Amino acid sequence: MNRSVLLICIFTLLVNAGCAASRIAAGDNVAIHYTCRLSNGDLAATTDKVVAEATAVPRSAFYFPKASYSPVLVTAGTAKPSTAFSPFGKSFEDSVADHLALLLPGLGYGRTEGVKLTGEATPGSNPVSIARVRTRMKEIRLAPATFTAETGMQPEVGQPYVEDPALPGRVEEVNGNEVVIRIPPPGRIDMPTPFGMATIRDQGDHYEIVIEARPGYLFRTGPLVGRISAVTEQTIVLDFSHPFAGETLWCDITASRSEPPVAAVAGRVSERGKAL
Repeated sequence: MNRSVLLICIFTLLVNAGCAASRIAAGDNVAIHYTCRLSNGDLAATTDKVVAEATAVPRSAFYFPKASYSPVLVTAGTAKPSTAFSPFGKSFEDSVADHLALLLPGLGYGRTEGVKLTGEATPGSNPVSIARVRTRMKEIRLAPATFTAETGMQPEVGQPYVEDPALPGRVEEVNGNEVVIRIPPPGRIDMPTPFGMATIRDQGDHYEIVIEARPGYLFRTGPLVGRISAVTEQTIVLDFSHPFAGETLWCDITASRSEPPVAAVAGRVSERGKAL
């Protein structure tokens, strides 16, 4: 083997070794930034403040702005255990982080990679039915003790009383035995809800709030996402069984090395102490 060929071989080995060292291995502690979109391009989730603040970027029903933007710490190849009980599973962002963590082994550090996220439906998950039509009386009468228990305040004329954000009321009368609350006509007859637009109807002594839901509609309520599976005259059936409501997410992910969480380090120190 001549000198030139030998140098080429050595260079190739060094490059390959460097590439291998820059690859994420299962068990690595990794900090990730990600931006995930639905198949139609609508933003679903991001840890990138620039993307989050770009007003021209269309948002999906899944998107919820963060209070602060920072990388998410995960262990490559491992999903985090649930930290709180929920009958509907993990939050949308936790599910995204888990699925990205499972795809990290073999990807490269320090560069942006595109990945596709899909998730299996949770076996045995039951749909949830909610009322499509809500009724709110125009006048509400409560015992003073009940008013105080619900609001944390002593009743006084003029105080606000909000049983439903769509129809806020206020205290009109207070006597020894009763607090009288009246709900004035709403400023608008339609309003957005997580499950579709709602129409407020005046029905004499009460209002009706009717949600114009439709099957297949994607929604987010609190930390959870789902899909409306059925709609009747009186009910809306919500399906929370799939972590992404049956959608595919297309994510750009950038990974960097991270130190293990403090709790994990403390745990290892404790184990060593026991061993000694």
